[in-house]
Amino acid sequence: MVSDGSKLSLRALLHYLWDQAGLTRWEPGFAGKRSWGTVRKHLLQAAEHKIARGESLRSRLYIPEVFTVEQRDQLNARRLGHWRHAVAAPGRPQQLMLLIGEVKEIVPARYGYRAVIKHVPDQAFALDEALYRRLGRRFEAELTLWGATDGVRMLTIATFAVNETGIPTIAELSLMAVTLQWLPVDNLFEMQLVDRLVTERRSFIKGLRYNVSPSTVVATAALIDTGDRPTMLFVSSLAEAARWGTDRESREQPLAATWCGIT
Repeated sequence: MVSDGSKLSLRALLHYLWDQAGLTRWEPGFAGKRSWGTVRKHLLQAAEHKIARGESLRSRLYIPEVFTVEQRDQLNARRLGHWRHAVAAPGRPQQLMLLIGEVKEIVPARYGYRAVIKHVPDQAFALDEALYRRLGRRFEAELTLWGATDGVRMLTIATFAVNETGIPTIAELSLMAVTLQWLPVDNLFEMQLVDRLVTERRSFIKGLRYNVSPSTVVATAALIDTGDRPTMLFVSSLAEAARWGTDRESREQPLAATWCGIT
C-alpha cells in the first residue's frame, strides 16, 4: 500500500497499533509471558476508539483467537459472525476488513495463491498472482530473513473481502518480521541486537519506522534502564557508522551506542 505522506500505510498502521499496544517495549519480567493471546488482547485494546475511513477500526479488525481443537466449532462460528461485514451482497458496496495475524505460509494453490494464517487452520486467504509477485519484490528482505532463521515470526496486516462463496480474498497486504518475543526487526543485524538485549535482561523500547523511508536513520532501540535519559542504539553498516561518527556533534541528542553489521 502506498502512502501519500499524510496517511498511514498498512505497514505504518501496524507499527502504530504495535506501539499503542505496548508491544515495542521489553522488560526482563515479560519473558515467557508474551503469547499470541497476550499480543491479540493488547492489539484489540489499542484499536478501541480508533477511527479508520470514518468507521470504527475495532469493528473491522480481525485478529484470530488462539486456536484449540476443543473449541474449533465455537471459534469458527465467532469468526464467520465477525466476517459478515465483509460478505459480498447484491445492492451494497463491497466492505473490506482488516486482518492482523501470524503467517504460516504463502504458497501456490490449485487456483491462484493462498496465505495460511496461524490459529485459522480451517480457512486460507486467497490472493491473486499479481499481488503474490509484488509480495516477493516488495518484501524480499523480510521473507529472506524469515526463511533463513527459526528465530523470526512473520506478521501480516491485510485488507480482505469475503466473496459469495465465503472465501476471504486479500486485496492489499504488508509484512513485518518479529522476534520470538514479538519485537519487530527489519534485518538480521537488528535481530542480533534485540536478541542480545533480551538475553542480557535489558529494558528497552524497539524503534519503528512507520512511513519513514529506509534511507532515513532511526534508532533501532532505546535502552530505558540507563538512568534519567534513554540510551539510543543504532544499527548501521560500517560506512554509515563512519558517517554518524563525523555527524555526531551536530545531532541534538548524542549517539550513545552503535551496533555495526557488515553489509
